[in-house]
Amino acid sequence: MGWSEQRGTFWRARWIAPNGKAESVSGFLNKKAADKYWQRQEADIDANRYVDPRAGQILFEDWVNTWFPTLDLELSTLETRMYHLEMWALPTFQGRSLAAIASAPEEIDAWELAMVAEGGVSKRTARDVRSTLATCLQAAVRGKRIPTNPAIRERATGKKATRRMARREHKRKPWVTPLEGFLLAERAAVLSGRDDEFVELITILYTGLRWSESKGLHPDLLHEGRWDIDWKLYELNGKFYRQYPKDGSVRAIDTPPFLDALVGTHLGRMGTTRCACDPATEDPYCKGGAYAFLGPGRTHARRSDFARRFFRPAADGRYPAQGGKRPRPATPVLVDTSSSWPGVAAPASFADGVFEVPASRGILRRPEQLPVNSRSKRDALIVYAVDQGMTLEAAEALTREQLLDRFVRSSYLPEGAEWGAMWLPVKLGITPHGLRRSQETWMAEDRIADVLRDDRMGHIGEDDDPETKRSMRDRYTEISDTMRGELVDSLQKRWERSLVERVELEQIWFRDSGQTPQSPVRIVNEILRPYREEVVTRISRPTRRLRAAPQGRRRISSATG
Repeated sequence: MGWSEQRGTFWRARWIAPNGKAESVSGFLNKKAADKYWQRQEADIDANRYVDPRAGQILFEDWVNTWFPTLDLELSTLETRMYHLEMWALPTFQGRSLAAIASAPEEIDAWELAMVAEGGVSKRTARDVRSTLATCLQAAVRGKRIPTNPAIRERATGKKATRRMARREHKRKPWVTPLEGFLLAERAAVLSGRDDEFVELITILYTGLRWSESKGLHPDLLHEGRWDIDWKLYELNGKFYRQYPKDGSVRAIDTPPFLDALVGTHLGRMGTTRCACDPATEDPYCKGGAYAFLGPGRTHARRSDFARRFFRPAADGRYPAQGGKRPRPATPVLVDTSSSWPGVAAPASFADGVFEVPASRGILRRPEQLPVNSRSKRDALIVYAVDQGMTLEAAEALTREQLLDRFVRSSYLPEGAEWGAMWLPVKLGITPHGLRRSQETWMAEDRIADVLRDDRMGHIGEDDDPETKRSMRDRYTEISDTMRGELVDSLQKRWERSLVERVELEQIWFRDSGQTPQSPVRIVNEILRPYREEVVTRISRPTRRLRAAPQGRRRISSATG
């Protein structure tokens, strides 16, 4: 039983806590307010939601250091949450108790808006930072240190127009048709000068793998007709570590015949599938292993670097703008289409008469005898310019960029090249994840059963709680061989149709030139050779294949690690 006491001109509420000790809170203006307070405390004790007023006096930074070590999450998630707390939450709320933060929820709203207005972050980042804070404070609620979580966003708050536009933009995320996907993958291979980028992007497009899952593909797990997706290779702080796929979505996916043959050819040409990572690397990062897709020098390609150098120019037809020490506006990709289509990409993007050699020069290489390169200092460039016959005064009058343009970058231009064409966009704004979205869209168009679609995309695993499934029909539906055969047939059919459409585009380009159509990408030429002989106008439906038992499967390549 609680009671109220008058202390001078104020009143104090008192009650007996669950530990048997008398607790109190002072400062009420009248007895009625004090009575209401101790009555609420007793109601919370009866409902087992009582919070000790002293428990919330712990400082925010002390609580973060108590809570964070208890998290059992993926390294990338831990890194993100640490960044959110150290960069945004701690500088604002350190020195304040949890109780003080919980008593002023309106400050959280103002803090989120200030991150966008003053901190220069995007609304998405500010929302993610607030979400991390909410997760941290929710643990304090469960630990009965504060009664409520002030960082939880109330539903349907904010501008209705903003919420509607966010939903609309989410629905507008781009996807590609099979032909668009083929053209995008071919362009990426043109820019890189390797077949590997073509094979990897086609693999993502026709399997729906996540980017990290494609990087973590192990050659020994790729069998004819069925691939085991057991790992992902995730990038963190410029390094890579191997882990189970997102949400533990380990699964086996069905693959069409063309993809088995394509990846089998790729693996056979790799020579070795082992990466060049140092075995002495500290845990948990990669110490070396076998992977189906590797970058130049058997390294692992960084997603941002791959996007900047290959994916974005291939999709948008323009090299993206970049800042930093050498800012550059977005510039078009120039190509020489005199002897091939979609053409050989120029080793430089021209802008106002000045061009810059991309980091990857594709099939074009700097002459080995050239004593200077794009990293040479100005003094070395002046010496080389004088050696080439320029006077010292004239050379010193040029900037480093002008010297590079005249004596280094021009050496990449092959004689007789006609850089008169520019790539048009294939699909503006598409991302590697958009290729995964395309696979889901294709399956919906082909009326593939939902249970197989979810299983293929890794949305529902075999051991997931049945209660998480959407309906009773999903719970009782099993994946049959007929479903798998229909999926494989539809993917094979889409692939063959895209080859016919690709050859037709090529023939239109070379119709009046009298030249033999060809692609600058070797593996594309091999794929299109039978279609060039006679353009197929009718796509035959491949024979449906039933899956053999796991012990009867064969690896798709004999490549060794």
